[in-house]
Amino acid sequence: MRTSLRHPLRNLLRVLEMLAWAAFFAFAIVFLALRYWLLPNVEHYRDDIVASISRSVGLPVKIGALSTDWQGLRPRLSIADVRVYDRDGREALMLPAVENVVAWRSLFARELRLHSFVIDGPKLTVRRDARGELYVAGIRISGDKGDGRLADWILSQSQIVVRNAEVEWQDESRKAPPLKLSALNFRLENDGDEHSAGLSARPPRELGPGLEVRARLAGASVRQLANWSGRVYAELGSTDLAGWRAWVDYPLDVRRGDGALRLWATLASGRISEATADVALSNVSARLARELPVLEIANVRGRVYGRETAGGYDFGVRRLALARPGAPEMTATSFRASWEPASGTTLTQRGSVQAELIELGPLSHLAEFLPFPADLRALLAELRPQGNLQDVKFDWKGELPDRAVFIAKTRFAGLTMNAWHRIPGFANMSGSVEANEKKGTIQFASRKSELDLPRVFPEPRIALEALNGEVSWERNASTSVGEAGFV
Repeated sequence: MRTSLRHPLRNLLRVLEMLAWAAFFAFAIVFLALRYWLLPNVEHYRDDIVASISRSVGLPVKIGALSTDWQGLRPRLSIADVRVYDRDGREALMLPAVENVVAWRSLFARELRLHSFVIDGPKLTVRRDARGELYVAGIRISGDKGDGRLADWILSQSQIVVRNAEVEWQDESRKAPPLKLSALNFRLENDGDEHSAGLSARPPRELGPGLEVRARLAGASVRQLANWSGRVYAELGSTDLAGWRAWVDYPLDVRRGDGALRLWATLASGRISEATADVALSNVSARLARELPVLEIANVRGRVYGRETAGGYDFGVRRLALARPGAPEMTATSFRASWEPASGTTLTQRGSVQAELIELGPLSHLAEFLPFPADLRALLAELRPQGNLQDVKFDWKGELPDRAVFIAKTRFAGLTMNAWHRIPGFANMSGSVEANEKKGTIQFASRKSELDLPRVFPEPRIALEALNGEVSWERNASTSVGEAGFV
């Protein structure tokens, strides 16, 4: 049995060995032909090379001069005075110098594939027309009937590098003035449907010293941008944020602001689903939501983030310090809030707030400018709270304040609040509280505090030298039961 298997296995190994040697000699012949026959005489094949490039990009191309050498085992083709023409025969792009390192996979793809593609010193215009179609040097690269073939060819190359370019951005859909960027450097690396890009440029002087953009994206074709996803990072040095509004859509309505900005954004299905910004700004004027008034801020520093959830929004801040004109600066704080409005699948709204520290005084004055639910803003205006809350957790479901199920837990210091419904007012209280819509407990450890009992005494304000103890209550459909112990 072993003897019967030995001969077929030996024959198979000999066949594989012969195929390997055949592949080696075929590659050697191609390599030697390129090195000693084709590349030294590349000028004789100018027409064939131009035709191949034209077929690859789908547009007429002319070349001024050709030269060749090698980058390791890959042939390198240097081209000068490259001119690309649009479909109407007009010169759309002029490249002073282009360096191409040809990839061996061009043999299998049956069209030009580049290991690297380097362009030095180009000048071009990028334009978006009133219909949203995108043009680069007069060549349409978006739209179902556009020249998407060129952009897709670019995405099929291993590496694209642009050095020291001058670009003018024209956005007719926004009716914006031209934006000129100089000293632009760009790098694009592609691996199938995975794309990494980096860009740095110098904007006009009034917009700051420079900008940087990096992205890691996944997408098959520019003609299907709705299917793209990934992450984008952008950084602006000291700049006038409002000056960029003509060309950039901010997640907030920024009217004015000077300073530096870093932004991270997540794309899903072709649209921004999550954004985070590090800000260090002064003299800010902004509107945080369409229905809110404009907020004026003397300076602000920290991180702001927000994202869409399955049914609503999640937003918050980290180490955010803020000061309004004529008001003391707010201590740096972090908090997170989520909100799901009522919808077809969620019959009632719900939300959550968590925070390390909340200074109630500044927050109550800011509430009318913040994207809180309207009923929560009205409640803060009525209570007019002061003091600090620490380790805050507040979850609710339903319409605040009367028709909601909630859980609240926090520690407080120097707490002051107006009387509200059956809840007494107080001033300079310290302690902790745990409560829900049915029952709760408050632990007091206060000095020099006050109570406000308008439903109990004709002179409602009672000054207390010290207040220590516990108050608990329980509420049912018909009655409320309370229990208290004080020292």
